[in-house]
Amino acid sequence: MRKVVLVDNEKNIREGIKGNVDWKALSLEVAGEAEDGQTALKVINDVEPDILITDIKMPRLDGLQLVETVRQIYPNMRIILISGHDDFKYAQRGIKLGVEDYLLKPIQIKELIGILEKINQNMDEESANMTKQILINEASIKLKPLVLEKFFRSSIYGELDKDKIFREQKQLFSGGQCFFAVAILQIDSYLKIIKDMSEEEQRTLSTSFFENVDSYFINFSDVIGISSEQCESIVFLYNQIQEKLSIRLTQICTQLKQIMLNRDMGISIAVGKTYENAAGIRDSYLQARKAMQLKFVMGANSMIHYSTVESMENAYDSNFVKACDGIISAIRFGNKQKLKCCLEKISFELLASGQQSRSYTNLLISGIFRQTIDLLEDLHVSIEEVYENPLELYSDILKYQTLQDMIGALYDVLCNIMDYMNLKKQGKFSYYVESAKQYIEKNYYLSDINLDKIAGEVQMSVSYFSLEFKRVVGKTYIEFLTDLRLKKAKELLSSTSYKISEVSEMIGYENSTYFNYLFKLNTQMTPGQYRKMMTNDF
Repeated sequence: MRKVVLVDNEKNIREGIKGNVDWKALSLEVAGEAEDGQTALKVINDVEPDILITDIKMPRLDGLQLVETVRQIYPNMRIILISGHDDFKYAQRGIKLGVEDYLLKPIQIKELIGILEKINQNMDEESANMTKQILINEASIKLKPLVLEKFFRSSIYGELDKDKIFREQKQLFSGGQCFFAVAILQIDSYLKIIKDMSEEEQRTLSTSFFENVDSYFINFSDVIGISSEQCESIVFLYNQIQEKLSIRLTQICTQLKQIMLNRDMGISIAVGKTYENAAGIRDSYLQARKAMQLKFVMGANSMIHYSTVESMENAYDSNFVKACDGIISAIRFGNKQKLKCCLEKISFELLASGQQSRSYTNLLISGIFRQTIDLLEDLHVSIEEVYENPLELYSDILKYQTLQDMIGALYDVLCNIMDYMNLKKQGKFSYYVESAKQYIEKNYYLSDINLDKIAGEVQMSVSYFSLEFKRVVGKTYIEFLTDLRLKKAKELLSSTSYKISEVSEMIGYENSTYFNYLFKLNTQMTPGQYRKMMTNDF
């Protein structure tokens, strides 16, 4: 029910209005009345009515003075003026004060009811519109992060042209004035961490990372975090004041790194430049991506700005060309000590000269790899003889996140190539393969026999042992082992009474179901059928 206050110095008029209007039918109630403006102010303050009906001519404080005072305190209150004089000046002043309507005495009740109905209708409409606007605003607040995320994603991946970016910027950022920057957060040593993890454990790690990051970003209205890959998150920062954006960036980098360290999860943060319009978002993202490449030199838990990258991008100079030549010479003559010295010299000069950016080092690794392949071709050796998938091998080297790890991986690869060339030169492959065959024949019944163990026994790397075994024997090591085991199984099935499960264990298969599958795949009959056939024939 909406509340009404009546103010008139004539009691019979107040009583007439109260008694002749069906207030309940209008969803109204007379909550207070007064005989002058001064008393009315106290009643209004106590009741806080929705509608005020007041006479103009009253002692102490007249109706117009009352309206002026009320308007300052309750600007949304509906007011109806009553006057015994048909004076336009009263009406004109009332209009300026924002009254709803103006009635002349004697009051026509139907006219008053019509005015009250109109006021009620207007208030209902305003209330509905206000509720609708509140819901719209709440929905807008909830949806804005999603809208911003879509906008930022489209911007960094180049899906929006400049005109569309500017249009959306005006809609999303208070007329368009805003500064933007992009940062990338990346879990440190991710490949090492997940090396021995199951897929489920990897998913749990990624989920934990993103949940920690997202829960932190909820505290900020000018930061949006987007899940990118399993090991990283892309962060967008925006603010109308550039200095505030810089402060927020420093705050996030410092606090978030500490939060992650407290959770035993180190992260590095790379940051692109700040731009004063959204068209620069993609550039800032690409710069952050490039800056992140420096992590492999600067180490874990780093914060890297693109300005650092700019200062390091120098030309590929002659000192490194000489070092690369030394590496190729060491490989040619099988000198591992010289190879190690050359790689250490490259590492030292990269750090000393400030040329240790990832893109620059990738260029060096690529050059060394390419020259090594050329050397092998000159010596009539194919890189595929040593490594079955050299492109994958090269990619694996580049995945390492520190300079030390990358150079170490490169050293191991080059040493394997040198060993292979030395063995081939001495013609010892057949000898080593024969030794491997003898080892398999003696230990075929071991369930844990595998390629790594066999290659280790004959002191060869897994990659070129596998290739040479197939070249010399004509079948892969697993094919050779399987054929040998099945041959032994046939002997046991035809000459002993061991259970099939026992035969399976005796030839190295702990899982008899798998043994049954392999046996049938190779002989087109089950072990039981084979035994029955051999027993009947005998």
